[in-house]
Amino acid sequence: MANWRLALPCLILAACGEGQGTREASPSPAEAQAAASVVALSAAEAAAMRAAPEAPTFIDVRTPEEWAEGHVPGARLMPLGQFDPAALDGELVVLYCRSGRRSLEAATMLAEHRGETVAHMDGGFNAWKDAGLPVANP
Repeated sequence: MANWRLALPCLILAACGEGQGTREASPSPAEAQAAASVVALSAAEAAAMRAAPEAPTFIDVRTPEEWAEGHVPGARLMPLGQFDPAALDGELVVLYCRSGRRSLEAATMLAEHRGETVAHMDGGFNAWKDAGLPVANP
């Protein structure tokens, strides 16, 4: 991708079309706001963004012990328990964890703080490794 800032709205629009059909209950306005504020990237999409001229910083929200077992090269560690959205002001970021659950939580917090859409890696570091992408071990 030449510029992920341009690609992000496309990814969001594509995600909006998923899961259409009958639903048992409509999401609350707060749930709809949160869902619209976070885009889930596949490991391949996240890896392509690393190669972009304005590459985002990858933020790992796992524990230091998990980090020590391997992480995305060039990523920064910011465990979810110590996650501070304000510390990322002005930075383009992709958040990730082991499976995507914690990074979704952190991404929701960051999106609410910024008032704009942010990205997290769906499937987390497990998906990254499964895709055969490079892994850094400290």
